[in-house]
Amino acid sequence: MTFLRIALIREMQSPLHFIFWGIGMSVNFGLFIYFYRTIYGHVDAIAGWTKYEMLFYRGFAELFFTLFLMLAINNLQTLPEKITTGRLDFVLLKPIHSQFMVSLSDPHLGFALNLVSALGMILYSSAHIGWEADWFRLGGALLFTAIGLVMLYSVCMVIVTLSMWVQRAEFVNQVFFSLFGFLFVPSTVYGGVSRIVFSYALPVLFVFTVPVGLLLDKGSAEMLIATLLLAPVWFAASWYFWRTSVRFYTSTGS
Repeated sequence: MTFLRIALIREMQSPLHFIFWGIGMSVNFGLFIYFYRTIYGHVDAIAGWTKYEMLFYRGFAELFFTLFLMLAINNLQTLPEKITTGRLDFVLLKPIHSQFMVSLSDPHLGFALNLVSALGMILYSSAHIGWEADWFRLGGALLFTAIGLVMLYSVCMVIVTLSMWVQRAEFVNQVFFSLFGFLFVPSTVYGGVSRIVFSYALPVLFVFTVPVGLLLDKGSAEMLIATLLLAPVWFAASWYFWRTSVRFYTSTGS
């Protein structure tokens, strides 16, 4: 469903599209509740997460990932196209930092209705788990959400920048989109090599596991420290890789 929403982002230009999108998000919200009800009809918990804790996690991840979609994804996913069509040449000529122009210059509000379904899922699940707002924990969760999204942005930026170095860039977007599936399940659900790879090599599992863990008292010092260390490393890597790639970039018109 996430991939479908990203793929349709350019089609949402009329009020009718927004109406159908709102209906689709309501159906999507209901399907996720039904899915978790079905799974948890057979088990009490998955990797220590109860049904309503998992729904809370899903709503929280959906809320902030939607904001990330609106701000950055529409820009990042079009970089390979900008390269093949020569539109990147015009971006690089503008007197503004090129990485900012490529990643954040064209926000898309088409996903705004998805925020409503995400908030609905959070309210629905928090009412069942008896969660009460602790302002200290909430502040920490929001801080680590911001750090996690910076880390996610940096990983995505490195991936799409690879399209400057390859002749056929289709696989770049495939790798780019495949990462998002790991965002909506807590890291403790995974094990073995996949957990190590997507926690440390491509650190997407920590993006929402850490802040929700703080809110629901399911966090660990290891994940907190890893997030604080990995986020600046990945941000610096994305900045350096972009600058290096631009230096060696050959215009399609040359």
